[in-house]
Amino acid sequence: MGRRIWHKIVQPLRVMIRSWPAHIPFACVSKSCSSFGNLNALLRAWSEGTTYWVKLTDSEFAEEERKRARDIRAGILPPDKLRKTRADKARNVGGLIGPLSVPHHRKWG
Repeated sequence: MGRRIWHKIVQPLRVMIRSWPAHIPFACVSKSCSSFGNLNALLRAWSEGTTYWVKLTDSEFAEEERKRARDIRAGILPPDKLRKTRADKARNVGGLIGPLSVPHHRKWG
């Protein structure tokens, strides 16, 4: 499971997809289902309920976190990258003076 999916879906929502078809890579559908057969198989799996979302309990989520950490240590998954601080952090960008300021608009007419 990709880093983005983990941080944007699994971690905050505590949900996972179960029974993803083994012959289809778990990735963006436009990349993993380049053939009509794969797309049709994935659609069928969702429609028939073979592939489904599951809400994780606290213990299930903790187990998934342990598995993820183990896979990162083993080199199966890439390590999480920390983002660099933006160069314009804490600068006045966009011409606003303060938190209550409104940008100036030119009157037309």
